[in-house]
Amino acid sequence: MQQRNSVSRRQFTRGGLLAGLGLVLMPLHARVTRAASGIIYYTWAGYDVPDFHKAYDDKYGGEPNYSFFSDSEEAFQKLRQGFHPDLAHPCLPHVKRWKEAGLLKPVDPARIAAWNDLVPAMRDNAGVAFDDAHWIVPWEWGASSLIYRTDKIAAAEETYALLIDPANKGKVAIPDNTDEMAMLATLLAKVKDPYTLGEEDYKAIGAMMETLVGQSRFLWSDPTAAGQSMASGEVTLMWGWPNTWADLVKNGTPVKFMQKPAEGMITWMCGFALIAGGEGPEDEAYDLINASLEPAAGKALIEKYGYGHSNLKSFAEVDPKRLEALGMSGDVAGFLAKSNFLRARAEDQRQRLIELWNKAKTNAAVQ
Repeated sequence: MQQRNSVSRRQFTRGGLLAGLGLVLMPLHARVTRAASGIIYYTWAGYDVPDFHKAYDDKYGGEPNYSFFSDSEEAFQKLRQGFHPDLAHPCLPHVKRWKEAGLLKPVDPARIAAWNDLVPAMRDNAGVAFDDAHWIVPWEWGASSLIYRTDKIAAAEETYALLIDPANKGKVAIPDNTDEMAMLATLLAKVKDPYTLGEEDYKAIGAMMETLVGQSRFLWSDPTAAGQSMASGEVTLMWGWPNTWADLVKNGTPVKFMQKPAEGMITWMCGFALIAGGEGPEDEAYDLINASLEPAAGKALIEKYGYGHSNLKSFAEVDPKRLEALGMSGDVAGFLAKSNFLRARAEDQRQRLIELWNKAKTNAAVQ
């Protein structure tokens, strides 16, 4: 499922969501940790963290064999070309496409020890469970929202409409990312169903995309650079993630991460997928998944990257002040139940939104 100032998970998931490291795809031979492992784990750079799967490392004497990708499309194409890892780490908007391409094996919930402890809105999401099977085991999630300078912006209410307020023109930074910006434009245009779109909906979304781009000082691909622009005052509102907000607060910048917008939060999630054709022991693949779902692993994920974990028990392991700083205190399951999850779109809809986004960037003047 993006940051990743430290990790680029979502390298904008979201084909999106996270850019920040200038990551490159690494073939298997470029990083093999221990011969003790019999599986290949194809994942986002930055996820090779022992604390994320300590029980697996203890059992097998080392980490799994890693191969890395930098965005979801790159991963999809490499798998289609015949690369057969045992596990991969897709994000929700891409799961159905991977499944329909014959790349995935269904997950057996009975082999997931923490299955009943997973956030219901993630475990039972329509992008996870379809065609009579579960296709990924959700692992991490994050909410994208508006970050704004509290010393520069007077927000009478929490709403994303601040981004399109004429008074804020030229003070906005948004990511160059179709998935998130399509959802944001859909919400601002008050489209009834973000995943069922008619011609009038496309017109409204396209117009809103042009407004968003026209309001922006720049479109960002590096969240660290965008955060620096917030700190300097070059921009006073940016679309971003909790980790960017936390970094700004840590450095003394007066900012707020909008947690209860009228439009509802936009949320991404990613997880483990079993890859068809993988030659490693399936039991070992499940061991890696189960180790990654332990509360201690979730604690490490939350504290290291500021991402949410799918196991609700993980949050009890984290200092409440840390959770509050990340916007993860309170009823996590209830919060996610009300979120606007980024998930797969019909291919014709996906292509249409890409065209609208590209047109918006061409037509709107961005400094």
